Amino acid sequence: MKSLLDRLIPSNRQGVLSMMLQLVSLFRQISEYDAFLGPSRYLTHRDDTTDIIKSIWRKWDVSSDSALPDGVERGWGEWRGSSNLVWVKTGNLYNSSTV
Repeated sequence: MKSLLDRLIPSNRQGVLSMMLQLVSLFRQISEYDAFLGPSRYLTHRDDTTDIIKSIWRKWDVSSDSALPDGVERGWGEWRGSSNLVWVKTGNLYNSSTV
């Protein structure tokens, strides 16, 4: 995944990734279908990048610009547009400052 992100324009990569997370949350709120299709169209102008956008959303820590640790993934929260970082095996919330 890091090699894919290294291909993006490096000047504002963290800003683009943060915007991507916000777009996914927005489309999750307004769409009954795929929350990743809209951001894929807006950011890449292609429909076939939906799985890439989904993988980055699920396994990338935007704040530290690095992959999440093994066993941690982003998942949907209780509120329709919210997401949380959780340990997959336990379901407990992940906090990067305590690891």
